[in-house]
Amino acid sequence: MNMLSDITIILLIIHFLGDFQLQSQEISDMKLKSKKHLTKHILTHAALLILPVILFIKYNTVVIGLLTILIIVVSHYLIDIIKSKISIKNSRQELKLFLVDQFLHIFVILLFTEILFKKQFFVISKLIIDRTILNWILILVLVTKPANILFKIGFKKYNIKSVDTETEIGAGALIGSLERILSIIFLSMGQVSAIGLIYTAKSIARFKEIEENKRFAEYYLIGTLYSILYAIIVFYLMII
Repeated sequence: MNMLSDITIILLIIHFLGDFQLQSQEISDMKLKSKKHLTKHILTHAALLILPVILFIKYNTVVIGLLTILIIVVSHYLIDIIKSKISIKNSRQELKLFLVDQFLHIFVILLFTEILFKKQFFVISKLIIDRTILNWILILVLVTKPANILFKIGFKKYNIKSVDTETEIGAGALIGSLERILSIIFLSMGQVSAIGLIYTAKSIARFKEIEENKRFAEYYLIGTLYSILYAIIVFYLMII
């Protein structure tokens, strides 16, 4: 990821924030059926893109910058409309639609910032925010809600409700986010063995359910391996 420009990283952060952290489950579900909710979702993205506009003005790349942002917003709207129409007719392809949807959004960003206008955006190479900080912001964004949503969609058929009725709704997602954040921190410190302590503690907390419920044990193992693999992939992608 270090080969990408600062403006690309900023736009990727904005994209994932708008598509995940700042998008409620209600809007995510309803935007497939309601243009009102889809418009609200797109306006969130547009509002977040104010920061890049300020940078474009500062570095005298206003015309190209505004053109890029306009195309990103319009393409996002069109891609989401097409996705909604396909998903209504073919709801079983949720994972494929999710992956293609994200790929297209990211491709549009990279097309303009890294291919078509790479030289023009090169002037925005030294920002007030250090590149390491930008990378860490993107890492933290990626290993939280996007990771949870991908797991939820990708492994839906293995899902099983916890036998513990006292477990709070959303606790599993929060635990998953925290364990991936800690895994990333330990990886950055070179303390790979410390990652095992996280999952050992997690296993102890869930020991009763793992012992009594084979299906839960399998689902738990899938989730644990997914978290480890996801954290490792994101970390090494960011340091390339």
